[in-house]
Amino acid sequence: MVVVVFSALANAFRSFIFHGMSERVARNLRDDFYTSIVNKDIAFFDERKSGDLLSRLNSDIQFIQEALTVNVSQVLKSVLFIVCVMAIMLYISAPLTGVTFAAIVPIILLAIFFGKKMRII
Repeated sequence: MVVVVFSALANAFRSFIFHGMSERVARNLRDDFYTSIVNKDIAFFDERKSGDLLSRLNSDIQFIQEALTVNVSQVLKSVLFIVCVMAIMLYISAPLTGVTFAAIVPIILLAIFFGKKMRII
């Protein structure tokens, strides 16, 4: 029960941190873009519609914000999980861990090889 509660608290903290970070990045991107747009000369707006620029900005920043919130967070979570599992495996049995990784390396190499073949096909 303690592990589940700790995991839930850590997940909430991670979510809070990454959500706040992505909001700050999005705000800074918007500020930089708006500052850049305001400093453009009139000829720039004769060639482009400001509504299209703002629409594109908002959709692009939303995409970046979601990527920062979800993808980066998941990568860090997965890396931490892998490191912890490897430490536990080494603690339980170093020789068995070695055998496991010796078996995983050829599988990964085969997956890369067949992935390239499938991409060509």
